Amino acid sequence: KHTEWDGRWIKRLRRSPVIVSNLSKLILNEFALICNVGMTEVLDASADGYKPRVMMRYSGDGGLTWGNYITETLGQAGDYEQNVRWTDLGMGTLFVIEVMLTDPVDFQIAIGKTRYTATRTFI
Repeated sequence: KHTEWDGRWIKRLRRSPVIVSNLSKLILNEFALICNVGMTEVLDASADGYKPRVMMRYSGDGGLTWGNYITETLGQAGDYEQNVRWTDLGMGTLFVIEVMLTDPVDFQIAIGKTRYTATRTFI
């Protein structure tokens, strides 16, 4: 059902471990979620063009400070080729990524993938 007993949407939140590379600064080029997309079960979802949205925010300092949430769609019902990815996320030393979904849909993360460039700077 994906809602609480009183109808409120359930907040699903996942936070990554710290992403680090020899304590050098990293440029986080891309973060992608491999998850179930196109699985909307909300009534009249395809007629209304309903696209559930997943939110992501990140920290470049190990979780001391956080950026704003950036949203990406999980696709309409039947859109099984939807990509869930964020690009050009900035520079940091100790990256932590947080993903949150509150829409009342099935949400299962298989894996989160990052693509980053390690700089030659040592802190």
